[in-house]
Amino acid sequence: CILINYDLSVSESRNHLYEALSYTWGSNDKPQAVLIGGSLLPVTENLHTALSYLRDHQLERTLWVDAICINQEDEDEKNTHIPLMRAIYAQADRVIVWLGEPDHAGPNALDTIHQLAENKVALCRYRKC
Repeated sequence: CILINYDLSVSESRNHLYEALSYTWGSNDKPQAVLIGGSLLPVTENLHTALSYLRDHQLERTLWVDAICINQEDEDEKNTHIPLMRAIYAQADRVIVWLGEPDHAGPNALDTIHQLAENKVALCRYRKC
């Protein structure tokens, strides 16, 4: 990976050409590492797994990941950048939600979410939400 500076103010459209990753940090232990610009950055197991699943060896992609893009050891940087996270997620071309590795309940969970969404749409039509 490489780190790049990205100017959020330079888009003619509302969305930018990056994807934002939303994930659970899991344990604070950082037993894994990501190679960024020739240096190893310790990351949590969950983030490492998410990045491994999202990696495409054929295509380059631009991801915004809070634990990588915000120096977690620098309180001033965190205080400056954390308030921008709403805009970062809102202006992303796509937000990827990582809930963890797939398991046996995965397909059923997506069916349940789909059914709940359809029920809400039907209910809103009935109630005129």
